[in-house]
Amino acid sequence: YAGRRRPATRSTSGDSLVEVRTVSESEGKQMLEWPSIEKSSSFDERYDGGELFYVLEGAATISVSTFLNGVELDCYDLAPGQILAVNEPCALRWKVPKKLVLLTPTYTEGKLFVGVAALTLLSFGALFAFALGLGQ
Repeated sequence: YAGRRRPATRSTSGDSLVEVRTVSESEGKQMLEWPSIEKSSSFDERYDGGELFYVLEGAATISVSTFLNGVELDCYDLAPGQILAVNEPCALRWKVPKKLVLLTPTYTEGKLFVGVAALTLLSFGALFAFALGLGQ
């Protein structure tokens, strides 16, 4: 796979925990519809497996371990036009030297946004109902 710095770590099922590959131009065009995430500093994240990340802009080095702050098992360099597939539960340490733009269909912060927006609307609705009740 493109971007590999070390041999892939194998899980108990024989598959790599993560895979990195360069996508074709037609695949890349399809991914442009995915929600984006911008990162400008390094971060650690735990994944359940099944996540995909397409590198639109920037670069990063990811270290793979089985848990956060664990022993590094693999290390990959990511560049624009590559996709990172998280196959199984693992932790990734993202080393981001400058702005990184990722596209992903599994954007988890989007769910948080929907929850916060719904709670905000409910709160305003309750305040409005309370204000109407006082006016009578």
